[in-house]
Amino acid sequence: MTLARRHFSVLYNLCMIELPEARVIARGLRREIVGKKIMRVGGNYTDHKFTWYEGEPNTYENKLVGKKVTKIVDRNFYVEIEIEDYVLYMRDGANVRYYAAGHAKPEKSKLLLEFEDGSFVNVTVQMYACIGLYKKGVESGNEYYVIELNGVGALDERFDFDYFKSLLDEKTSKLSVKGFLATGQRILGIGNGVVQDIMFNAGLHPKRKMNTLSEEEVRELYEATVGTLNEMIDGGGRDTEKNIYGEEGGYHTILSSKSYKDGCPKCGSAIKKEQYLGGSIYYCPVCQK
Repeated sequence: MTLARRHFSVLYNLCMIELPEARVIARGLRREIVGKKIMRVGGNYTDHKFTWYEGEPNTYENKLVGKKVTKIVDRNFYVEIEIEDYVLYMRDGANVRYYAAGHAKPEKSKLLLEFEDGSFVNVTVQMYACIGLYKKGVESGNEYYVIELNGVGALDERFDFDYFKSLLDEKTSKLSVKGFLATGQRILGIGNGVVQDIMFNAGLHPKRKMNTLSEEEVRELYEATVGTLNEMIDGGGRDTEKNIYGEEGGYHTILSSKSYKDGCPKCGSAIKKEQYLGGSIYYCPVCQK
C-alpha cells in the first residue's frame, strides 16, 4: 500500500469525484467497456507525487491483461471497475476518459487500459488522486475505500429521513451545516462541491449550527440533499466536472467557482465567497441567513 495517509487526510475535503460524477462516469463506462478484453495496461508515465496507488502499478499489467471487464459498480466517491477476479478503483482528481479505436494515445497517463477492439480508457490526475487494484476476496488495504464499501451513501435505500436524523448526536449537532454534511464521511458522496447547492436549496447558511435547526429545517435539508443529488445525476453531472468523453455535465451549478459571480438566482443579491473547513463556501446572504 503506497497511500500517504497524512497527505490524503489533509486533502480529503477538496475531493473532485463526488456522487454525481461517480454515477455519471459509471454509466458511461458501463455503456462502453463492459465485456471488453484488456490487451495492454500502461500509464504511470509522468511524475506526479500526489497520485497514490494500492498495489504496485507496474504489476497491474500482469494481473489484468487477457481479462474482461465484467461489471461497473455504482459508488459514492469512487469509480469502480470489476475485471474478472480483480477490482480496480479510483477517486478524487482522477480524470477518467474513454477513447474509441484510432484515437491517438495521450502523452500524459497515470493508468491506461487498452482493449481488443482498439478503444482505451486513460486516467490522468488533477491535483491528486487515489488509484487501487486488489483481488476479490481479499480486503482492500485502503481504509477510506473500506469505509465506502461499508458506509451509507446519500442515495442508498437506507438513507431515509430517520437515518438522516440518527446521524445527529451530541457531537455532530454542534457542527455547522457544511461540517455535518461534507466532513467525516458520515454521508458518503457529499463533498465540498455538491454541498454548496444542497445548502442553497435548503436555504441554510454553511456556518449555521445543526443544533439550531428546527425539525422542519432538518427535513428540508434532507430533502434538499436527495433532490439536489438526483438533479445533478439526471443532468449528466455538474458543469464544473466532465464525463468520460471530456464533456461538461449538463447540470448548471448554482453556487460554484463557475457561477457565483452571476449572483443569486432567487433574489439577485451578490454571492459571498469565503474559505471555510478546508475549501471555499458560497452563499447568498439574503436567502441563506
